[in-house]
Amino acid sequence: MAYGSYTDGFKSGGWNGRASSAAQFTSFGNEKAQSWELGWRSELFDKRLRFNGTFFWVNYNDLQLASAYVAANGENEEIFTNGGNSQVRGLQLESVAAVTDNLTVNASLGLQEAKFTELASGVAFTGLTIKSPIPFAPPLTYSIGAVYNTDQMDWARGRFTLTGTFQYIPDYNAGGSPTATDSPVTETLNASITYHPAASRWSVGAECTNCLFRYFPIQTGSFDYISLPGYAGVRVRYEM
Repeated sequence: MAYGSYTDGFKSGGWNGRASSAAQFTSFGNEKAQSWELGWRSELFDKRLRFNGTFFWVNYNDLQLASAYVAANGENEEIFTNGGNSQVRGLQLESVAAVTDNLTVNASLGLQEAKFTELASGVAFTGLTIKSPIPFAPPLTYSIGAVYNTDQMDWARGRFTLTGTFQYIPDYNAGGSPTATDSPVTETLNASITYHPAASRWSVGAECTNCLFRYFPIQTGSFDYISLPGYAGVRVRYEM
């Protein structure tokens, strides 16, 4: 199946209610977007392979950009203004393959180019240029994972399900500053193992997210914060 779509939308404007002076108590207008998509959805090789893809192109006008500053009382404040226009285009691919009756492998890839095409005159962001990174737009992301279901094992009186997923995101602008690349490379691994007793509705498993227990500090203006820490736990499930 192939498809195409066009969307014309907006994000409502507003005013800077947190301004600390009359000069900063200003309004900002709507942010508008025109989006095009072309894609396909397919199942191949007797439905053992699912392969989907999407091309997208988005034009943003009157971007609502946030500017952080230190007020006279020493507190960190933030105001919004319509800072200009930008363009985002890219490709998303995803696939799921039943390699055997027991093993399923999945993968995804995201490529995008995001750039400013015009900046409003008098934009109050120190160092912002046409070549500055667009916030929240990593150029490349990918993930790969697998699910393996064992056959029934006499010694275990049941079967096991093993899962694993690895995700990669490069450094990108996390919105702390319009001019900075302030999110580090992110590599996370999630995994689990679940035991299913034979002829039973119960199952029990051990799982972890961010299994490498790595932390990814992100700088946002004057503050740093880290990603969720690694997590490990046990899950018991009963199917009704």
